Amino acid sequence: MGSGSDCEEALGDLDLPVVVPEVTTVIAGWGVAVFPFVRGRQATGADAPALARAMRLVHDHPLVGLPRLPIDETWCTETMRSLLDHPWIRDRRAEVEAQLDRLECAIERARATPRPDVICHTDFGGHNALVDDDTGEVVAILDWDRARLAPREHDLWAAFEEPDPRAYLDAYGRDVDLDRAHLEYALLARALRDATARVATERDRQGVDTWGFDRWRRLDRNLALVR
Repeated sequence: MGSGSDCEEALGDLDLPVVVPEVTTVIAGWGVAVFPFVRGRQATGADAPALARAMRLVHDHPLVGLPRLPIDETWCTETMRSLLDHPWIRDRRAEVEAQLDRLECAIERARATPRPDVICHTDFGGHNALVDDDTGEVVAILDWDRARLAPREHDLWAAFEEPDPRAYLDAYGRDVDLDRAHLEYALLARALRDATARVATERDRQGVDTWGFDRWRRLDRNLALVR
């Protein structure tokens, strides 16, 4: 099971705000899906508590037949190490190397720390959610093509993309103890994946700072919120 439609079909009959495509096809080499109409608007930063509640609903659902998310960032670490002399990052080479070393250590700690799996969307944010204007709650979560079974921390990196991560975590529920090893891995991996992709394709120079350097520079501050 690997395609978006397969994941959506696996989740579509559950009591979750998953929108299943009615038609899927390929046109001129591009995958195309037609979804039923859902009345709602794209979520914004003001909807962070609703997003957190929706994520908790997904995580609390019984498991379904999805692949397990591997803890492996080989492509990211090998690619970025080969690009350390790229003009976008060579003046900060030592900083990038330090973060790559830290990610490799975080991978080992996460692998050595068993955690229960939940259903993880893996890219859950306002860009993939529709909110009902009347209720203020999430009515549709979109783009399930990377849904996997993984520890909940692998989804909760999204909390730290919000202006107030503490409020997001409060809305998600402080009754859950989060594991620092898995959360550190998830936050580092997301930042380094996004930075590596931009450097490798030489697209979005500013995004290397926004989605890479800025993220890992606030990593320890974010981890302190869940101690």
